[in-house]
Amino acid sequence: MAEHIEYTEVPYGNAQGSGSNVQCQHGPDECKGNRYECCAIQTYPNSTQWYPFIYCMENYGDSMLQHVQDCATTAQLSYDKIEACYSGPEGDKCVTNAAAATNNLNPP
Repeated sequence: MAEHIEYTEVPYGNAQGSGSNVQCQHGPDECKGNRYECCAIQTYPNSTQWYPFIYCMENYGDSMLQHVQDCATTAQLSYDKIEACYSGPEGDKCVTNAAAATNNLNPP
């Protein structure tokens, strides 16, 4: 069924700012989780690859940051690649793009 559906996920939510200067509605941990999810999407653009990672992360709720590596393994993604994006300028770019995509929605 995935070949018949186009799904876009933008892990930004009700945040303000861009790059490394983002304030999230639910605090800094939400921003960190969004950044990991954004990096998974950027690193693995096919939704059949990144969706299992995000599903896993969201199932952990408030403790998702303690399970990033587990979720990458479960989704058969490289934790090292996601972490490299998260820790580097690619992560800033990813969050900036997510901010722009969210802010360009009508209504926002």
